[in-house]
Amino acid sequence: GVARRTRETLLLCEAAGYDVVLVETVGVGQSESVVVELVDTFLLLLLAGAG
Repeated sequence: GVARRTRETLLLCEAAGYDVVLVETVGVGQSESVVVELVDTFLLLLLAGAG
């Protein structure tokens, strides 16, 4: 998942004029559903052969 203040931090970055902000999560699974609601684009990177 993401930290408790991620939403507020993203709002501050947006207000400061940043065009691109990267949000890294701790892993995969149910906890990632929160970050999908916070971002414009969600990108999932997997290692080849990892299943």
